[in-house]
Amino acid sequence: MRYRRTKFEAFALRFFIASLTIFIIGSIAIKGIESAYVREQQQLQREIQTLKSTIDGLEINKQRLVSFSRLAAIVEERGYTYITDAAASVRDNNSNGVIVE
Repeated sequence: MRYRRTKFEAFALRFFIASLTIFIIGSIAIKGIESAYVREQQQLQREIQTLKSTIDGLEINKQRLVSFSRLAAIVEERGYTYITDAAASVRDNNSNGVIVE
């Protein structure tokens, strides 16, 4: 005699197969989404690193431009004399000793 399944057993088997299918498809979808987020995160980290490097380069450039030797060179190019004493003064070489403070 052949074993016959009850309605509950048939329903349970269909439910199990449907649940397993949804679980497998869901797991694959979640891994794909996670992978996309990881790629986006890595791209953002590269951009952040590039921006940090750019900021560091600009800071170094700013320090170089603000340095007193650079300031003195620019002042001399424009025909002034930069005096580096406590009261930093700039004197115009073309005028008769007029000091601008």
